[in-house]
Amino acid sequence: MKQKKLNEDFVKKNHFIVKNTGVKNLKNIVIPYSDSNLKRLNNIFNISSNFFQKIIFYTYNNFEIDIIMEDLNEVNMKKIEELNKKNVEKLFVQFIIIFEISKSLEFDFIDFTRFEVLSDFVVKFSVSICDSKELDINNILRLFQKNRYFKDVNEKNYMRFLNLIDKYRFEIEHFYIYRYSDFASNILNLYPINELEGNFNIKINIDTENNTQKRIIK
Repeated sequence: MKQKKLNEDFVKKNHFIVKNTGVKNLKNIVIPYSDSNLKRLNNIFNISSNFFQKIIFYTYNNFEIDIIMEDLNEVNMKKIEELNKKNVEKLFVQFIIIFEISKSLEFDFIDFTRFEVLSDFVVKFSVSICDSKELDINNILRLFQKNRYFKDVNEKNYMRFLNLIDKYRFEIEHFYIYRYSDFASNILNLYPINELEGNFNIKINIDTENNTQKRIIK
């Protein structure tokens, strides 16, 4: 995989992309073309969340796949050691919840060792375009064991640590994971509505002030 300077065509389109996606920091990477790389990229592109890097769009030919994606300002891992109790707990909750979701949905593309910490200590993870990432809880726990408030956390007790944290709760605008392919039948809110199934000819009037719902409806 290589990263290249943004070509002239991309620069011209940059303002349009930012305006329509809300993603201000973008980068252009190129990977070798293969059926497996393309299939993996399609699978990642089909999933959207505010907890990991967004792929904006991509093109390909017989030799390479050209990708425009969000660029993260990755955190120096040592900074976790220095966090106070409140902020390290916020990060820990997000890491564990996204890890458990990844296990459940078999997401093998989230890189828990590379991430950006946004305002109010909301985390955004890097995605691995070419290589599958092993879902090993110890990769996460080793990061947090360096902080004095989590020095005793381990594979056997990490859920107990999570359950003891009762101060931090996700706000509705701060958490979503969905598949674009689910839109036709399963997504009306931030979460799947399991009662709905496809192949129904229905009309729905929606009145909402929720910004995420408005984006989905559009």
